[in-house]
Amino acid sequence: MYKAVRMFRRDGLLPVLSTLAVRIRSEALRRQHGYPSGFLVEQGTAWLTGPHASIGQGLRVGRRCRIETISNHNGIAYTPHLKIGNRVSMNDDVHIGCALSITIGDDVLLAGKVFISDHNHGDYSGT
Repeated sequence: MYKAVRMFRRDGLLPVLSTLAVRIRSEALRRQHGYPSGFLVEQGTAWLTGPHASIGQGLRVGRRCRIETISNHNGIAYTPHLKIGNRVSMNDDVHIGCALSITIGDDVLLAGKVFISDHNHGDYSGT
């Protein structure tokens, strides 16, 4: 609580409300999916995993990320499994697309603008 008061005095109301909104959304996602404590997803991040992800404790996801599992595309059914270990931190603009299986182990730090995928978007003929 004291941290919020100091932030309000130093920066005004908007950063306090923004931080509060991030924490409320993160807690709602955590409870909805049954994730462990320490789950924090920053503003502008699309969390599109459905029931196909297992998440370890202490996951931190930066701004404007897209974390998704693909269970159906162009009429083809997939059984994706995204596993993220304990104490993983993703910087801003990370995109993870999982149609089959992606595992990120414990204590991993992903830099900004990283793309991780286990599928492609079709054939490229070069013409």
